[in-house]
Amino acid sequence: MSRPELLAPAGSLDALRAAVCAGADAVYMAGAAFNARRNAKNFTEDELREAISWCKEMGVRTHITVNILLTDDELPDMLSYAEKLAAYGADALIVADVGVARLLHAHLPDMELHASTQLTLCNAEGVDAAAGLGFTRAVLARELSGADIREIAASTGIETEVFAHGALCMCYSGQCYMSALIGRRSGNRGLCAQPCRLPYTLAGRSGYPLSLRDLNLSDSLSELADAGVASLKLEGRMKSPDYVHAVTSVYAACLEERRTPTDEEQQLLYDAFSRDGFTKGYFEDRRGAHMFGVRADDAPKAPEFSFREGHIPRRVRVTMTLSGGIGDALSLTVSDGIHARTAYASPLTAANRPTDPARITDALSQTGGTPYMPDIRLHHDPAAHIPLSEVKALRREALAALSEARRKPREVRALPLPPAREVHAPEEARFVVFAEDISQITPEVLALRPLHIALPLEVAAKARLNLPCPMAAVMPTVARPGEMAEVYRLACLAKEAGAEFAYISNLGMIRPAADAGLIPLGDTGLNIFNSPATEVYADLSFASLTASFELPLAAIRRLRSPLPLEAVVYGHLPAMICENCIVKNASACGTCGSARLTDRTGAEFPVLRAFGCRSRILNAHTLWLPDRTDELIRAGISRLRLAFTCESPDEVSQIAVAYARGSGDAPGEFTRGLYFRPLE
Repeated sequence: MSRPELLAPAGSLDALRAAVCAGADAVYMAGAAFNARRNAKNFTEDELREAISWCKEMGVRTHITVNILLTDDELPDMLSYAEKLAAYGADALIVADVGVARLLHAHLPDMELHASTQLTLCNAEGVDAAAGLGFTRAVLARELSGADIREIAASTGIETEVFAHGALCMCYSGQCYMSALIGRRSGNRGLCAQPCRLPYTLAGRSGYPLSLRDLNLSDSLSELADAGVASLKLEGRMKSPDYVHAVTSVYAACLEERRTPTDEEQQLLYDAFSRDGFTKGYFEDRRGAHMFGVRADDAPKAPEFSFREGHIPRRVRVTMTLSGGIGDALSLTVSDGIHARTAYASPLTAANRPTDPARITDALSQTGGTPYMPDIRLHHDPAAHIPLSEVKALRREALAALSEARRKPREVRALPLPPAREVHAPEEARFVVFAEDISQITPEVLALRPLHIALPLEVAAKARLNLPCPMAAVMPTVARPGEMAEVYRLACLAKEAGAEFAYISNLGMIRPAADAGLIPLGDTGLNIFNSPATEVYADLSFASLTASFELPLAAIRRLRSPLPLEAVVYGHLPAMICENCIVKNASACGTCGSARLTDRTGAEFPVLRAFGCRSRILNAHTLWLPDRTDELIRAGISRLRLAFTCESPDEVSQIAVAYARGSGDAPGEFTRGLYFRPLE
């Protein structure tokens, strides 16, 4: 069993120092742009350079977040930023956008790329797909159980990273659009307004049905190590240095000493931050209402941390070799295995009372305030007199030279980007219909002459329809390892039932669809934001892609896609996909099904069941664009999606007629979406 890396958050320079002093093996941090915690203090460019340099000296790895979705016009600045990070010596970039990963892997081939948890990697198939895109590590979804993690780590060829402590989002990371839909602040762009921490009414009960307690796996570290996890991640880039030091110190001690926390350490974790206690429900595969909680107004605070040089843990092993004979210069060579530096002093002289070797060793061992842990080797003439003041001066000079060498920026290999793929030729715009149930496929829907009709995988597997157009199966957005056999089975049944295509929202669904002989189509969950992302999926044999509904029209217009592009033009847009069935949690009878989640303004968000007894929360207002589809077509969209979920057959028919005419009254409250009202 190897010891996992302890990866601590650093939202500021003070938090970075706190993490290193507490014993972190690695830190993750960000500049002012291109990161999913844009409201953290973060680092200026000069601070990043110094922070990375200092961490290199300290023997601490640096992982820099580039973990938001980026539009085409932002990509040149991102590449310039990444080049600087590589030159400063950053060890890895954490990336959430496959288009960004494609560019970075081509341009900076020596840079490690870690697949962010925003990519919703929750099975081995998804991790393998990420590896094929150039990622060397996968940050797994927080909703996985210990058994899931073990299975994935054992069956994939790249490293796995797991969140061990900190805040849990209600929605699978990368699939949450609620903040964007209700407030134009996108979590996928680093500005989540945390709507999951607000009060709601559900099933007649008021409370906080979306606010999960914080994760605490401090007593499961040996299990995670045994599972083969490479890195344990502590959440908290928005937290204080006090929090970072308290939490990191507990985990570092437990990992180093291979033990579980003491009662006092658990209390320290609780005091640092908690929401009415902690949870490990997902890890133990125990979903339910017991996982939920809120932060009390009078909650305690973490003990104050104040940085001092003496706090620095000695973690970099070096050899110190003291040499010299009578009449020869005294020298001290220090080496960390990569760099070696030598300092010289005066020639040695004979003495009636030679210097005690124990006193020499003691003088060389005084490396406090530095990260160095010395292995001392004395090869001097034992008859010589060696002034201890000179020994100490040699130590200081040699270690300073070694630190300078360790801090030195490295040479960066930057390759030219390959040419872009040829853009797909314009084609006639056609409607695509998504239906939750077969009853929603009405004559008025068929009169639209849809390019194809898409049904949930479970419905498509049972369908025996005589449709005038091809059928597509909508693959689950999320499936954990234990559910994948059922996904493969249903995909084959859908193919037998007549499905030709599979809509895919997750890298982990590509292989099951391909094994069943279904042609992949990109769904909204792939978060297509830029042209390189379209090239990624073209290389994976996709036949079309759906542009993110978080993209403004101007950004869609700039997409240069080798594949036809689809856009959602009607429907309750997806807001969240949740591992917990929130209807079951709130229901006195313990059953799950559909419901309405009501916020403080009275807006009602439909809640539907998803594959695996999960919950889908939909936007309160329907997207209504029958009179504006021409604008999307002129922007390059050739497939217009009508997504029916909660609508009755009669309502579906009325909506289909309105879109056929290009005008009509919306069924209730509606939104024009983010195409015409861009994100902040």
